[in-house]
Amino acid sequence: MNKLKILYISNGFLGLSKVHRVLCSAVDKIKIQQTVFAVNRKNKSQREDTELYFSVEGSKVIYSRFLRTYHKFLFRNKARFLYQDLTDQTNIENIDLIHATTLFTDGVLALKLYKKYNKRYIITIRNTDLNTFLKYRKDLYSLMHEILKNADKIIFISEAYRINLFEHNSIKKSKHLYYDKTIVISNGIDDFWLSNIYPKKQTSAFKILFVGRISKEKNLVRLINALLQLREVRQDIQLTIVGELGNDEKTVLPLIQKYSKFIEYTGSIKSKEKLLKIYRSHHIFAMPSLTETFGLVYIEALSQGLPVLFTENQGIDGVFQDGVVGEKVNAYSVDSIVSGLEKIILNYPQYNLSKIDFSRFDWIEIAKSYQKLYNEVLNR
Repeated sequence: MNKLKILYISNGFLGLSKVHRVLCSAVDKIKIQQTVFAVNRKNKSQREDTELYFSVEGSKVIYSRFLRTYHKFLFRNKARFLYQDLTDQTNIENIDLIHATTLFTDGVLALKLYKKYNKRYIITIRNTDLNTFLKYRKDLYSLMHEILKNADKIIFISEAYRINLFEHNSIKKSKHLYYDKTIVISNGIDDFWLSNIYPKKQTSAFKILFVGRISKEKNLVRLINALLQLREVRQDIQLTIVGELGNDEKTVLPLIQKYSKFIEYTGSIKSKEKLLKIYRSHHIFAMPSLTETFGLVYIEALSQGLPVLFTENQGIDGVFQDGVVGEKVNAYSVDSIVSGLEKIILNYPQYNLSKIDFSRFDWIEIAKSYQKLYNEVLNR
């Protein structure tokens, strides 16, 4: 059997998240040839942390030209721009299957290649698809349906996002056309965490941990306000914030400084060993994000014995049974966040995280799931 040859179109390959690079690395380890088309939003000198070295002969990463500012608003112009770059650098005839990693920006390229070269494709639905394009680009709805109609498979990172897509008014009536070709394949966590699973701590809970970028979508202001309410009845409650500065730092940093007696900010921590110690020295992980495709930090926290507070209809909602690994909340309601934290504190001994099968978050096993999917589509 000839080696599978996948074209992996990734609008987010050069982004802050390492998910695409880690997945491609895992797929490389199971000997699938990949051509990765990375949409270039940054200067080449800033690619140091995004380089990927393949073991499979013929695999490579190719980069688009730099996107222009106006491409953010002129979607079809951007699609033509990227399509030209992609076809100029790739022999599409040698590709077996296309994997577009977003519905809109990457999916439109897959659709164009399908029409021109009759190459089959699968797509993944992500945060920007649901929380940006579906909300603000009604002019692209007909294109969206064409992409979904012609895709062989539609992948969701979490069950929450599958539910969200099919509850949207633009999709609801067409659910019967697309649902049967959907599948949920979660993201994974680094082998370091899988090799250092830590049993749940039998203790009362008062130390809360947040790990993530200080950005508006991570919702730290409401989390801090919830903490202040909790401290009216529990003076021992503390919060530690770990992460890089982001677009909410001007609001969050003054709050950290004001309440420094019980809120600690460590800055970004790259060392997994240091982060492991921080996880193990805390009792609850809380990140009530406004939007979240998956949220690997939830799984990292669970691997270290911390019940988690997360957002309903986002991220890991639907990955586990309700109430088993923590509590879901309405991210827009401080009262809901307070209630969720109170419930975790009150029921702390009842969260039995030792029953979680963490092997499902092993990147190699996830890569094998994609391999199986690729072969099913190609009838291999």
